[in-house]
Amino acid sequence: VDASRVRYREWRIGALQLDADVDAGSDQPSRLALHASNVGRAEPWFTDLQLDAGGNRSAHQISLKLLGTSTETQTPARAQLRIEGNYDKAVWTATVHEVSASDGTRELKLQQPALAVVARDHASLDPLCIVIATGKVCAQGWWQRIGAWSAQAQVDALPLATLLGEHEDAQRLSGTVSGRGRAAPTAGV
Repeated sequence: VDASRVRYREWRIGALQLDADVDAGSDQPSRLALHASNVGRAEPWFTDLQLDAGGNRSAHQISLKLLGTSTETQTPARAQLRIEGNYDKAVWTATVHEVSASDGTRELKLQQPALAVVARDHASLDPLCIVIATGKVCAQGWWQRIGAWSAQAQVDALPLATLLGEHEDAQRLSGTVSGRGRAAPTAGV
C-alpha cells in the first residue's frame, strides 16, 4: 500500500508505505514493514517513522525507529525500540533489547535487556531500567487474574536539569531526585 497526504481529523501523514504478508494462524514466517514520513498533527512531529516486524509465532522481532523534526539550531530527536519474542500456548514472551532516545543534548538508553510475559490470566515485567544522564528510572511488576498484582518503580540520582530541561545559568536547576514506590492490593479492599 502506498499513500500520500493522508489525513484523519487533525492528524496528517505526508507519505505512507505498508508492505505486509502476515499469517498469524500458522507458524509460517510473516513480515510487516511500515514507513511513514512527516507524521503529526498540525505540524509534523516525526519526519520519519519505521516499523518493521518479522518471523513467526515461535520467534519474531519488532523494531520501531522515529526521527523527529529539526530546525537550523536543533538536531532532530531520535528514538528506537527493539523487541524479540515468541508466542506459545497462549503466552507471549518478549525480551526488550533496545530502548533509546536522544534530542541532541540528552540521551536515554536501556540499561540491560528486560523480559516481559503477557497472557490472559497473568503478566509480568522483569526490571526494566532506563539510564538517563547519570541517573536511571526502573519499573517492574506482575499481575494475575485472580486479583493479585504488584508494581514497583525506582528513580536513582536523576538530574533535575535532565527532567525539567536545560536553562540559562541563572535559571539552571541543580541536584538529583531519587525515590522508590510500590503498589499492590490491600487485603479486604
